[in-house]
Amino acid sequence: MTSDVEKLYVNANDAKALLRVNAISYDEAKRRIMPYIDKWNMVSKEKSKKFHVRPRKITFSSFIR
Repeated sequence: MTSDVEKLYVNANDAKALLRVNAISYDEAKRRIMPYIDKWNMVSKEKSKKFHVRPRKITFSSFIR
């Protein structure tokens, strides 16, 4: 599982860098980044239930900042 998350993270950061230099469009960046965000939010929700805390979710706009 860790390698899958790492691959998604690398792809998301690549898309973020390309978006900053206008090499790809906003929609293309969102398509590349959302799988990582969805996975992160799912894991965050599971861990928050386990430890009885509020999940720390991320959004697309917060990720590209």
